[in-house]
Amino acid sequence: MRGNTVAMAVVAAAVTAGLLMRRRNRKDKEDKVVIAIGTKNKCKVQAVAETVKLYPMLAGCTLHPYAVSSGIDEQPIGLEYTAQGARNRAKEAFEKGEKGENDLSLGIESGLFGMDNGRYYDVCVCAAYDGEEYHLGMSCAFEIPRKIVEFVVGEKGGEKGGEKGGEKGGCDLSQACNRAGIVADEKLGEGQGLIGILTKGRVDRKEYTMQAIKTSLIFLENRKWF
Repeated sequence: MRGNTVAMAVVAAAVTAGLLMRRRNRKDKEDKVVIAIGTKNKCKVQAVAETVKLYPMLAGCTLHPYAVSSGIDEQPIGLEYTAQGARNRAKEAFEKGEKGENDLSLGIESGLFGMDNGRYYDVCVCAAYDGEEYHLGMSCAFEIPRKIVEFVVGEKGGEKGGEKGGEKGGCDLSQACNRAGIVADEKLGEGQGLIGILTKGRVDRKEYTMQAIKTSLIFLENRKWF
C-alpha cells in the first residue's frame, strides 16, 4: 500500500514538473498549475473545478474561464466536427491571458453524430491542450429521441445551422427540446441537460461533462505511453 502511495506521489510530482517546465515568461514564481477553460458555461466550469480535485498534480490549480468561439456551428453534427470545436476552444483559451501564463487548457464541446441505423447520439468531447499537443476525451453517448432530432436535422429545424458539419443543421439541442415540448428551459445546457431529463437524474450534464474531462486527462498520468 505504501509502495503505491509513493509511486503515485512520484508520478504526480513528475507530471506537475512537466507542466511547469512548459511555462514561459511568468512574472510570478508560484508553482501552481494554471488551467484555461474555453467556456464560461456554469455547468462546464463547475465540472472542471470538481474534476481537477481528483488529480494530486492539479491540486490548488488556478482556473481561468474564457468566453471563446468554437469556430463551428452552434449545433455541431458529426464526431470529428464536434472534436474540432473542442480543439478550437482549447487553443483560443490557451492563448488568452499573459503570454506563457497557461500551462493547460480545456475545450469542451457537445455535438451529435449519426449511426447507420439512422439514429443520432449526443456526446461531449473535451480537448486538453498543453500548447503543443491535443489529447481528446469523450463522455458516454446517448440516443436523442426522434421527436427532438427532427428539429435539429430534419425539415422542422430549417437550415439555420448550415451544412459545415456535413449534414443539414437546424435548431440547437436546447431549442429543439423546447420546440418538441420536452422541456421549457432555454438554459437547459447549464442545468441537468437533456441527459438528466432522459435518465431521470441518474446521469446529469455535469457528470457527463466530467467523463469527457477525465478521459482527456488520461495522458497526464501515463505520459510514457503517449
